[in-house]
Amino acid sequence: MGGPSGPTLSDPIRSDPIRCDPMRSDAMPHGDLSGQRRG
Repeated sequence: MGGPSGPTLSDPIRSDPIRCDPMRSDAMPHGDLSGQRRG
């Protein structure tokens, strides 16, 4: 488990922060899902 700015920015394959990093789910256009993650 890397930080919110770890594997998401380092690995080009995991360049999708929305799917890989739940912490960065706030980047999603769906506010409902983001609100769930951030509680």
